[in-house]
Amino acid sequence: MTDFFLDRIAIIDLASSTVAYHSLPSAEKKLDDPSLLAKNLDDAMILSAGRLTGSYAPAACVVNVQCGGKSCFLKAHCGVALRQCGLDALVLHGAAATPSCCILDEHGLQILEMDAESEGPVQRHAMRAAAKKFGKGDSDPVTITTGPAAFAGCVAPALILDEGIAPRSSSAALWMAAHNVTGIALNGTLSFSSPLPLDNPLRASVSPALLTPTGLGSVLRKACVTDISIPNNLPQVRSIACFACPAPCQCWLPASQKFAACTSPEALALFLEKGASITRAAELFLLAERFGLEPLGLTALTSEPTLPRDARTASPLVDDVGNVPDSEQDALAALVGICPFFLRRFPELQKALEPYAK
Repeated sequence: MTDFFLDRIAIIDLASSTVAYHSLPSAEKKLDDPSLLAKNLDDAMILSAGRLTGSYAPAACVVNVQCGGKSCFLKAHCGVALRQCGLDALVLHGAAATPSCCILDEHGLQILEMDAESEGPVQRHAMRAAAKKFGKGDSDPVTITTGPAAFAGCVAPALILDEGIAPRSSSAALWMAAHNVTGIALNGTLSFSSPLPLDNPLRASVSPALLTPTGLGSVLRKACVTDISIPNNLPQVRSIACFACPAPCQCWLPASQKFAACTSPEALALFLEKGASITRAAELFLLAERFGLEPLGLTALTSEPTLPRDARTASPLVDDVGNVPDSEQDALAALVGICPFFLRRFPELQKALEPYAK
């Protein structure tokens, strides 16, 4: 086994509120691929790191989530948070008796009841407060929140991260709601030794760049599956960077009274194509974050005079975005732990990653 992994997984039994720790099974260990756990675990949700997740490689932020035969990616700081819990993978199985959140660090597990109907930011704040209370060190919890829409039967919910929504995460949100999981807080404080040195050539393969209006337009065009027109008068925005990302694709958008985390460039492009203003696009992202909604399913609301005020009213208005086919970068992203959209934007990095994908 190489030094890509820590050789440790945690298995949470939601029914008994317990956690057990194990080494990676032999097949996963031999192939340096914890995501293979999903092949042998029925009705479980598996969060797994890639080979370079949490390392000095650019955009090495990815956690691969598999459940019910489907998969999605969590970015932001989820990957390094999993590593800081001392884990290569986290497995959840069974179902909690009541809606509850899981707080995990390197010392163990706490499971707390939570109100599944509370808005996403309220749930997130409660998890962070509880994690800090139970933590044994100077921690900065990373949260993955289910949101009330998944519990309300929405056809296209999405998980809520520390900032904004995790795009295309409906399968994970629905699994968590079906198993009474309101969220997960990763609260580890362990250091993770990068398998790559700071001067590794991978870091030089992409030049650092914050978002400018021109850069945002380029990001939106790259995010679109179809060729749509992007307005020329895009605003100056403030970047949101995932862990180790030198060229962010996410940003803060100005809304009427606050800022909204735009974490789905594809949804922003579609909102603008539908004629939405930047302010309305920001309001839609805030709506998605309040209730845990897939932004791509909100395009019908771009011109509505008012927006729904609760999850049960909002859920029926969300369009089912259907099964989204994997991109050609997804398999590589899951294996190495680098953002698939980043790979799509910078194909030169894909070439540089070949030695780490064998």
